[in-house]
Amino acid sequence: MHNNILKLYISNFLTGLVFWYSVEKLFMYRIGISAFGVSVNAVVLVIVTTLFDVPFGVLADRWNRKYTLTLGILALGIGSLIAGASHDLLMYTVGTAVYGLYLCLTNGTYQAITYDSLKEVGMEKSYAKHQGGSYGVFMVAIALASPLGGYLARAHGYRSTYYVSAIICLLNIIVILSMREPIFHKTEAKTKLRQYIGEASKLILNNKTLAYLSSILLVAGMLRSTLNEYAGLYFIAVGFGAIGSGWANGGKWFFGAVGQFLASRLSKLFPLMIVLFFIAFIAMSSWRTPLGLIFFYLSTFTYGIVQNEAQALVQTQVASDVRATILSLINFGTSALMIPLGLAFGYLAEHHSVFAAYRLFGIIGLVYVVVWFFWWRRMEIQPTANAPIESVTLT
Repeated sequence: MHNNILKLYISNFLTGLVFWYSVEKLFMYRIGISAFGVSVNAVVLVIVTTLFDVPFGVLADRWNRKYTLTLGILALGIGSLIAGASHDLLMYTVGTAVYGLYLCLTNGTYQAITYDSLKEVGMEKSYAKHQGGSYGVFMVAIALASPLGGYLARAHGYRSTYYVSAIICLLNIIVILSMREPIFHKTEAKTKLRQYIGEASKLILNNKTLAYLSSILLVAGMLRSTLNEYAGLYFIAVGFGAIGSGWANGGKWFFGAVGQFLASRLSKLFPLMIVLFFIAFIAMSSWRTPLGLIFFYLSTFTYGIVQNEAQALVQTQVASDVRATILSLINFGTSALMIPLGLAFGYLAEHHSVFAAYRLFGIIGLVYVVVWFFWWRRMEIQPTANAPIESVTLT
C-alpha cells in the first residue's frame, strides 16, 4: 500500500478532532447571537465556499495537493482561534469565513490525493474502500470529540473547545507535510483558469453519468448541510444542553462513519440508500421529541453510503487533472443554493420553529425523489467495482 494512505487515515482522524462542533450553537447563544444570527453566520460560510471552492479545487489540481491540504488545516486552526475569541456575531463570522477557507482547500483534495496515491501502486479499484475508511475515521474522530467537547465546555468554558482544536491542527500539519505528492499527479498548467473551469463544467453537463451523480451529490449535500450547520438548533429544540448536545452530535458523526465504512459493501444498494436518505430526512423533520433522533441518525447513516458511492463513481469518470475541480464544482452548486435557502431556514427557525425549517428542506428532498425515480430508471449505471477508470479528461 502507498505510504500516503496510512498518513491520510491519520490526517483525517486529526482533522475530525474539533471539540467545538457539538457546542457551537450553545456558545453562539451565550455571546448573544440569535437563531437568525446563526443562519446569517451559516450563510457567510456558504458565501465563502461559493466564492472559493472551485478556485481552490483548481489550485489542488494544478499546484500541489499536499500543500493545499496544509493551507486548509492552517485555516481550520486560525478560524477556530478567531471564533473562540469572539464576543459578538461580527467577529464570529470572521472566524467562520476563515473556517470556510479550510473547507474549500480540503474539499476534493483529500479524495484526489487518495485516488492518485492508490493509482500509483495499481490499487485504484480499492478507492471506495479506502476513501470510505479514511472519511469514516474522520467521522469517528468527530464522534469522539463531540461528547468530549461537551465535558470540556462544562469544565473549562466554551472557548476552551476552540483553542484545544487549534492545537490539534498543528499536529495535523506535521503529518500532512510528511506525505509525498503522488507522481501520478502532474501539476501542469496549460489552460487559463476561467477556460479550465468552463471545460470542467462542460464535462459534467455533457457526461450523463456525471450529471446524474452531480444532481445526487448536490441535492443530498444540501440537505446534509442543514444536518451539519443547524443540528445544534435541533438538539436545543428537543431539550439538550451542552452534555446532551455533545453526545447527540457524536451520534450523528458515528452513524455517518458507519455508513462510510459499509459503503463499499453496500454499493449495489445505492438506489435504495438514496430513497432511504430522503425518507428519513422527511420523517426527522416531523418529530418534535428526542425520538426524532432515530430518523436523524438514519439520515446520516444513509448519506454516508450515498456520498461515498457517488463520489467514488465520479472519481472513475474523470482524470487526475480535474478530479478536485469536478467535486468543487458540485459543492459550488450546493453552496449557491444554500445562500437563499439558508436565510429561509433561519427565518423559519426564528419565527416558527426549527422543525418547520427542516420541513422546508424535507419537501425539497421529496420533490427530488420523485424526479430522481423516473431519471434513475433510465440510467444504466454500474457500482464502483465495475465502473470504467478515467474515461474523461481535459485537453
